Amino acid sequence: MQNIFTVAKKEIRYNFSNRGMLIQALIMPVLFGFLYSNNLSSQAGMNLSINGIVFYLSIMISAFMSYMFLSQAFVMEKYTRTIESLMCTPLSLRDILLGKVLGVSVSTYPFVLLAVLIPIIRTGLENGEFILPSLAIFVQVLFVTPLVIMGFVNLMGFLNLYVGLKEYRILTLIVFVPLFGLMGAGIGLASNIDAQWALVGIVAGVAVLLLAISTYLTRFLSRERIVTTLP
Repeated sequence: MQNIFTVAKKEIRYNFSNRGMLIQALIMPVLFGFLYSNNLSSQAGMNLSINGIVFYLSIMISAFMSYMFLSQAFVMEKYTRTIESLMCTPLSLRDILLGKVLGVSVSTYPFVLLAVLIPIIRTGLENGEFILPSLAIFVQVLFVTPLVIMGFVNLMGFLNLYVGLKEYRILTLIVFVPLFGLMGAGIGLASNIDAQWALVGIVAGVAVLLLAISTYLTRFLSRERIVTTLP
């Protein structure tokens, strides 16, 4: 575990000490936090609206922010062949992968919290009353969202190490082009989502399944496989 935490701390330290990356990382949660909250102040049924927006934002921002940090932790290190030097250390492949997954996940989560707090704070200031999401949504943000992030990062991290950079770019296009569409569509649709326990439970189940599948797939990863996919 100590080796995993060592790798994770290295990733976190880099992410939060890189001013350029931090500025880029702030743009998406702030921008979409405000865009998604535009229609809330004049809506009736504010609780339902804030539930849907926080639920939807927590998932979408998780995917996009984790992908940004993934690019540094996996793509750039593979492109510059830094991963090759890392594999020459006493660290096991499992320690490297899990450490990077943990580091990216921890780096992503604060920006997800920022995104979901903006609609709550903005509508509270505009209406003179803070309306909080339901208990189900609190569970979604505090417990389910970290699972979503870790499952997504674990899968995308494995794919990056297992396939070549060209193939990985194709995979990311397949994943993120539809996600961009959902992100844009969600501005008008998220406030109408009835996000209750059943929906939160479904997302939690999918996140656990994604984490289990991606963890199983890592057994097919080897140092030789990674070396053969380096540019």
